Amino acid sequence: MGHDGVGGVGEPKDTTIRIPKGTTVSELAIKYNTTAESIYTLNNIDAQTTIFPGKSLKIKQNDAPEYVQLQRAFDKRNNEEHEMLKAKGLIGEYGFINDDDAAAQVFVEKDIKEGRLVFVEESRVLLGLVKIPAHYEYHTDFKGIETYGDLKHRYNLKDGVLRENNIIDHRGGNLDQLTLGEVIKIPLEAVARK
Repeated sequence: MGHDGVGGVGEPKDTTIRIPKGTTVSELAIKYNTTAESIYTLNNIDAQTTIFPGKSLKIKQNDAPEYVQLQRAFDKRNNEEHEMLKAKGLIGEYGFINDDDAAAQVFVEKDIKEGRLVFVEESRVLLGLVKIPAHYEYHTDFKGIETYGDLKHRYNLKDGVLRENNIIDHRGGNLDQLTLGEVIKIPLEAVARK
């Protein structure tokens, strides 16, 4: 699967590696697109076992479940974006965003550039009854990991903006979770910054 370059892509395969200095089983699991549990099982060890540099370790490469790959890709994007905001001076001393509007504008520009946020320029009338104003359409990247709350914070939106502009019907699932490929309407004025 491999989202955003996370992990390997391809069929699962057995391999043996030499443990690099200063690494952990969790780091190796991410690097080889597997799980720590899989490495423990293949090598008859557990989480309390100390691994030593230079020793051999069996790994089943590319066997991480889809949900693990999705979560890793989501975490990777969040970490990259945190570093981007930090470089722009928008992350404070304790790791919190210190200017929500400026950070939201950075995300708007980034998401437009990457095709995740698409501007729908024209207002239109649907079935002669409902006027749909100019808005952005947010295209979700991750299945069940992104939430309406994430979008609200990402773009510094006022309470209720997303729910007022979208039909939310997930038939029994977590109502806040977004599904892969879902398109969310965000009114132009909600993300426009002065």
